[in-house]
Order: sequence, then C-alpha cells, then structure tokens
Amino acid sequence: MLPRGRYRQVMEQYDVVVVGAGLAGLEAARGLAERGASVLVVDRRDVVDERVATTGIFVRRTLEDFDLPEDCLGLPVRDVVVASPAGRELHLTSDQVEYRVGRMGRLYRRWLDGAVAGGAVWAPGTTFVSAVPAPGGGLAVDLQTADSPRRVEARFLIGADGSQSAVARALGMDVNRREIVGAETVYEGVPLDGPPHFRCVLDPHVAPGYLAWVVHDGEEVHIGVGGQVRRYAVAQALRVFTQRMQARYDGRWFRRRFRKRLALRNALVALWTPAALELGCALLRTPPGRAVARDVFFGRGSFPNAPH
Repeated sequence: MLPRGRYRQVMEQYDVVVVGAGLAGLEAARGLAERGASVLVVDRRDVVDERVATTGIFVRRTLEDFDLPEDCLGLPVRDVVVASPAGRELHLTSDQVEYRVGRMGRLYRRWLDGAVAGGAVWAPGTTFVSAVPAPGGGLAVDLQTADSPRRVEARFLIGADGSQSAVARALGMDVNRREIVGAETVYEGVPLDGPPHFRCVLDPHVAPGYLAWVVHDGEEVHIGVGGQVRRYAVAQALRVFTQRMQARYDGRWFRRRFRKRLALRNALVALWTPAALELGCALLRTPPGRAVARDVFFGRGSFPNAPH
C-alpha cells in the first residue's frame, strides 16, 4: 500500500519506465532514449557512481557486443591461472583479449549522461512500489520518493533492479532462489611486473559454489570472493582471502603469467569439498581438460546467442 499523499493532477506518461540504474538498466535506457522512446529511469540511489554493486569484469562476449568507452576500461587481459585449493595451477593464455575490468563509477555516469542527452528523465532517490494495469492500456507505475508518492503511466516496464527484483515480484514473474553473492577490495597504484593477468582460485572455504579472484590490469588490483549466500559469510571470506593474497604480494608472484575463469557453476556447486575440487582441477590439467578449460575461459562459447 502506498504512503498517504497526493498524485499530480496530470499523469506523467512514458513509453518505458526503467527501474534500476545499474549496467542493464542504464544500457537499456540509453539505447531506448537514443532511438526516440520517452524513458524514465528510476533508482533508489541519489547518484549512480557511488555504491556500485558489481565488479565490472567484462568478458570477451560483452566487449564484442557492446560499445564500451575505452577510457572506462582497464588494460586488456589475455592471461589466466586457475588454482586448486592446494595451490596447483592451470595456466592458460589466449591470442584474443578475453577480459577487461571496467571503471564502473565512470561508466555508470557516462551511460546515464548519454541516456539523459537522448531525452531520458532521471529520477534519483526514487523507489518502485507497484504496477497495475492502466485504464487506457499499459501500466500505472507507483513510485515513492523521500517526500511523496508518484504515479506514472508507461507502455512498458523494465525491471533492472537486481536478483531480488521488486518489479518481478509485482508482476508475478519468476523469483531467483539461488544466488551468488560476492565482494571485493580494489587497490590502486600497485606496480605491474609482467602482463595484466587474472587469477581464479577454487576454494570452498572462501568461495563455496563459485570462485575467488585476483585481477591486476596495470592500474587496479581487484581481490574478491563469490559464493552461494547460504554457505558462507562473505565479509569474513573476503578478509581471509585478501590476507592470503597480500602475503604473496611481491614481485615473484606478479612476474608469473596469470590466466582466468571457470563458470561451470553447477559443477562448482556439486564439487564443494576440497578433495572434489582437487580432483576436478587435476582433470583440467590433462590435455583434454586443458582444451575444455580454454573453451570455458576464452572466447564466446560460454555465452550462447539468444534465440531469435
């Protein structure tokens, strides 16, 4: 139920209301506005470049499919290492640019500015409440600001408000019941000795059901963990993993060539003990396993085309 208050006498009307000013929401708003649609962008934050809730580690598929500003990206990463719980390593390298780390605050601001320049209306500090069919078609979208309720009409509603989307719940859509939750620490000004690299660590103690990572692109070092939310305390896991990585933070470690990525999440969920992951990593170090790892970590194979 909406808080008490009065709606404007004249109903605002838009082609599209976008709820959530993250990567998906801002890209949708920018593209729609540039194509002439009237767009309202709603987010509970007052500014988009603070409290950014994503690591922004872009894979090759994203880099190829989206026109990301060059000054919002770190140096190209081609080298990856996959480390087992015991520290045994699988090294991979690619002749393609496989990863780049986004400067997410800068990118969010750039995309929002582009959306507004295209005619989109920016509504910061605004929360989505509900949506119901409008008498003339489309949807009546109820919003809440710090001061008063607000109702607008829209032909379409885009819920880009995260894995526990309020829009999805309001429209009776599917709800996520399995989540990967993570956190990372970012360091600046750490010298890079060797090529930019990505290190993935499979360790159920700090990243149950997913992985921990270190990426150094020459400008920033990202140390992070991700895992199933019900199986670990993310803040504690990040603290433990960061201390472990800092203990190795010297030139000898960074002179190695690093490579990255296992996104077989279902397999990682199943292989949640150190012994099982150790066996899986041993299999990856065989010639057939190496071929599979290259296919998963490099190229577009992990991201199939959407059906037309």
